[in-house]
Amino acid sequence: MRNAIFITAMLLLLGIAVAKGTGRVFRSQTAEKPKHELRIEIDSICCREDLSRVYCRAIGLPNTSDRIDAVSLNGKINATDIDPIDFQRSFQWEEDGVLTLEIDFPALKRKPGNFYLEFLTPYGIVRGAYAAETK
Repeated sequence: MRNAIFITAMLLLLGIAVAKGTGRVFRSQTAEKPKHELRIEIDSICCREDLSRVYCRAIGLPNTSDRIDAVSLNGKINATDIDPIDFQRSFQWEEDGVLTLEIDFPALKRKPGNFYLEFLTPYGIVRGAYAAETK
């Protein structure tokens, strides 16, 4: 009797192992997309006597949350303010996934022709580049 119970239990475990091993795994289409996507498109820079302001768009996944902790210009000059969000505070992406940003930096001596912005986020550094149009 004891051997019959043991053999039945072993066959049952073997059947479960075979059934689990041959099953197919299906993934939803959303599982293949990254959970956090951020892209930066820089429009322009305005240099004044009191500050330099960069106008840009942050593009992310609609209806998800994100956070920008800091921004630096060419990896050297740290931003002093960002509108319409706050540094180190979470925000929600709108339906279109586009957020128009105005980022303030200390006054620059001259307007740079080419530069890049580095956005520090909890998910890594995201870089956006700007090249002045030549006519």
